[in-house]
Amino acid sequence: MATSHSWQSGTALLMALGITTGAVAPLIALPAQAQTAFSDVQSNYWAAEFIDELSDRGVIRGFPDGSFRPNDPVTRAQFAAMLRQAFDRNPTRNAVNFRDVPSDYWAFSAIQEAYTTGFLSGYPNNVFQPGQNIPREQVLVSLSSGLNYTVNGSSATAVSVYRDASSISNFAVNGVAAATQKQIVVNYPNVEFLSPNRSATRAEVAAFIYQALVSTGQVASVDFALHRRSSGRCPPRPPKPSRFHAARFSPFAMPMMPTRSTSRRKNPNPFP
Repeated sequence: MATSHSWQSGTALLMALGITTGAVAPLIALPAQAQTAFSDVQSNYWAAEFIDELSDRGVIRGFPDGSFRPNDPVTRAQFAAMLRQAFDRNPTRNAVNFRDVPSDYWAFSAIQEAYTTGFLSGYPNNVFQPGQNIPREQVLVSLSSGLNYTVNGSSATAVSVYRDASSISNFAVNGVAAATQKQIVVNYPNVEFLSPNRSATRAEVAAFIYQALVSTGQVASVDFALHRRSSGRCPPRPPKPSRFHAARFSPFAMPMMPTRSTSRRKNPNPFP
């Protein structure tokens, strides 16, 4: 796609953000046309590709009625279950017994693993709050921590691409900055707003986790953003497998990664 197409505020519905030499690098590509596996995820839904790919890998699952409920919030326990399905990391610290996570709790093993591998931590007084909806900034901090992301340069500069950067909690600034530089941040519908304290939805968590898998080389890069041509019509996306041509709006773009490898599937909860 030529860069001469007319772009207006709100036209680019989704962008994966990247930082290089202090500049924002939006990555643009084509929207989905293939059918999805879930009744409530339309083929042109902004996160359809992320959801479909992670469903194929067994990282996320739908509900008995065939729905995915992409706008539902994700709890800390559910996020731990997703992490367990997505990443195979070695422990970096000893397990702890959280007072509010009994051994017979459905996500006990997933929470223990998320803690020992450095993805998630507890709260004071040795509680985990498994039923708490997880904020977007906490998801990004978790992925940065568990995958050992580091910030290249100034964290303040990295997060300055977001208009609401001042809303990022102090503890989360470095993690969000590193996640931004690793291009795992996906903002919809406005790329300029991170909404760090809002509860992450199932669709958003799918997008974050998929981009994190790209960063580790476990899956091919989707690196797409929904957009419209000046006519208002979206061109079709090439079919699978998972290597997509991306029409890029910036000279800096994420490299295509190797095709996805088989992931372990522990499935501690039928509806993560």
